[in-house]
Amino acid sequence: MRVSEVGSRMLGDSVSDPGGTSLLPVMRRFINALQSNDTQGIRSSIDSLENASHQITEKAAVLGTRERSLRRTLHRLERYQISLKTLKSENEDVDIAKAVSELSLNQNLLAVSTKASRNIIQNTQNALFS
Repeated sequence: MRVSEVGSRMLGDSVSDPGGTSLLPVMRRFINALQSNDTQGIRSSIDSLENASHQITEKAAVLGTRERSLRRTLHRLERYQISLKTLKSENEDVDIAKAVSELSLNQNLLAVSTKASRNIIQNTQNALFS
């Protein structure tokens, strides 16, 4: 999506396109008509200036709409980025007290189950070999 416009596209070029309908070619014809006192050329140029003004206004409105849309999209992406950072932080952060408590509990369970397994194996060996 283009959000800028090249000046020659927007205003025209009075040198390469002297008969153009953009602002600069029309202004050049208007100035020439004023200098040569050509009333018909002045009237024609005034009408053409109005048309060129409308063209510029339309292009500016289109560009403004595009810019506004891009700004909204950028704002939305910034909010998503913040949300993503928050979610990532919540996912990766650890509650140290809870983690230590669970680790301690698991170590105790492992010690108890190891001791119980050892007792079962000893009792089984004593029963089989006595």
